[in-house]
Amino acid sequence: VFQSRVDKLCGKDWYRLRRTLEVAYTVTELQKQNNNNNNKKEDDISKELEFYTGQRSGGLLSSGPDDTPKYDVRCFFLCPNDRMAHTSIIDTRCEQMLLKGLVTETTDLRQDGKLPLSSQPARAIGYRQTLDYLYRSEAKSKDEEALDQYIEDFTTATRRYAKKQMSWFRKDDSFMFVPVQVLDERKKGDDENEVETKEATMLRVEKAAGIITEMCLLSREEYEKQLLMTLEGEKEGTTTTTTNKTNDKQKGAVKTSKKEQQKQREAYIQQLPLSAQTKIANEEQGKQMKFYKPQRYIIQKGTKEYEDIMLEVDQCTKRIQGLNDDF
Repeated sequence: VFQSRVDKLCGKDWYRLRRTLEVAYTVTELQKQNNNNNNKKEDDISKELEFYTGQRSGGLLSSGPDDTPKYDVRCFFLCPNDRMAHTSIIDTRCEQMLLKGLVTETTDLRQDGKLPLSSQPARAIGYRQTLDYLYRSEAKSKDEEALDQYIEDFTTATRRYAKKQMSWFRKDDSFMFVPVQVLDERKKGDDENEVETKEATMLRVEKAAGIITEMCLLSREEYEKQLLMTLEGEKEGTTTTTTNKTNDKQKGAVKTSKKEQQKQREAYIQQLPLSAQTKIANEEQGKQMKFYKPQRYIIQKGTKEYEDIMLEVDQCTKRIQGLNDDF
């Protein structure tokens, strides 16, 4: 019944997947028997008249008549274990997108009339910065300053969006945080590193899948307990140091050293569920991101990659703005 909807689903489209399931699992209704169905068996009539109403039954997490959830939905966020390394990978991925033809793709879509400037896709990260660059005023060839600014705008917007995503998931109490090891894909190149990267990728996937499997095997009661412990532990873990300082002042006791406070906090966090530990670590690492220094990993001045990109963006700028070869 829902094959056509399934065919239209895109990867990671959680909202539409959830809505499709809500419709598919909604209550069924039976219409009254028509006069011409009098001779049919009741079971046959029920089978014929059973249909999906499409009525929203309160969502996948809504309760049934006995106040138990209708569906056992469990949400997981695959959280990078090293935000600094993860951010450098984001910068690398942006450069890889440029090398794989982002500018040419944007130009082709624009000239084919498939990317109107006022459309939602045109405002998406990547397309938006590329269009701003292609339509820049006083364009000139081999403009290193404009190209460098374009790459910086693209990578900065992507990093900010990744930061917002982590913040969104930390605020959503229905998600369990699963730590995932960050791999430095910049080491790819020779055969030996390629093999090591593939093996490490398989190991981290297996480890994350194992954690999720264990959580899925928990009873719903135990799973809810883990969620609650994650929420309470996260709040307590981020306020432990402040509480210690306040107690010292109130009791007039000797001030606890920062080193001792840190030990107490670390000991407390180690007792929390893995999800809470991961969320706390993610937030703590976020405080250090102000020290992150963006840099180029592939498209560097003086390299063949930089020259290739410069040639491509100049050609695309000419196509978009209708400029002469010697612009």
